[in-house]
Amino acid sequence: MMIGIIGAGAVGKSLGMYFNGVDQSVSGYYSKTMAHTIYAAEKINAIAYDSLKDLILNSDLIIIAVNDDAIEVVVRDLSNASESLSRKYILHTSGVHTSEVLAPLRSKGAKILSVHPLQSFADPDEAQKSIPSTYFSIEGDLDEKMMNWLNNHKIKYFKIDKENKVKYHLAAVAVSNYLVATLDFGTKQFESLGYTKEFALKALWPLVEGTINNVRQFGTVKAMTGPIVRGDLKTIDNHLSVLSGLERELYSKLGEYTVEIALEKGLDKEIAKGISTRLKEENHG
Repeated sequence: MMIGIIGAGAVGKSLGMYFNGVDQSVSGYYSKTMAHTIYAAEKINAIAYDSLKDLILNSDLIIIAVNDDAIEVVVRDLSNASESLSRKYILHTSGVHTSEVLAPLRSKGAKILSVHPLQSFADPDEAQKSIPSTYFSIEGDLDEKMMNWLNNHKIKYFKIDKENKVKYHLAAVAVSNYLVATLDFGTKQFESLGYTKEFALKALWPLVEGTINNVRQFGTVKAMTGPIVRGDLKTIDNHLSVLSGLERELYSKLGEYTVEIALEKGLDKEIAKGISTRLKEENHG
């Protein structure tokens, strides 16, 4: 199947580089900014379409890789650009929307899907290299032809029900975006001591990698270490004494959640109750 990609941002460029690297199957790009379209297309020697109709004619599979709020606009434009979308597969890469946002295109003959990669696409050149190890959640008109196409392109995937899409996306945001936020919180403590952010990341990185590797090998409960798991309330009080405002609230809230993990790991219930009470005082007192 020839692929047309709508959207020339990080996700669109990453997927284009990957699929074109597998079998030169990317027809080209279309986006609202022609300069971005040209840049993405030239990177893989594909066509920079200035007409959505031409992209439709030259594509069997259309990937909508735009911001969530722009999907409905693209659907309207696709619907207006062609009387028939028969035998076309049209998918979007949103983590939170279901395939139903594409429903108007099904009435024109298209098969519709949501196909979301569990991957961070900050740098397309690096992200496209990780696609073979990335899992994609799929929901919608997943037929045998599409499954064969996914398998031929070495795409790992799992099916998800429409009603579970929001919770699924919440999980992805928690382990990606909030991990970054937590790392930023930690590096800022180093910065407050006069070190640069670059040094902070360099110094902390072995700890980050060690923690991730422990989670991968043992799971979250067994991988959890630190003062809460040890029941060390004095250390927690010391930490709180050097924090204020939002950072203090964040530390306390993360701590409250960590208490629940520590209980699973075997922390004494009375000690856990004392730590939890102390942390809740910070958030409600």
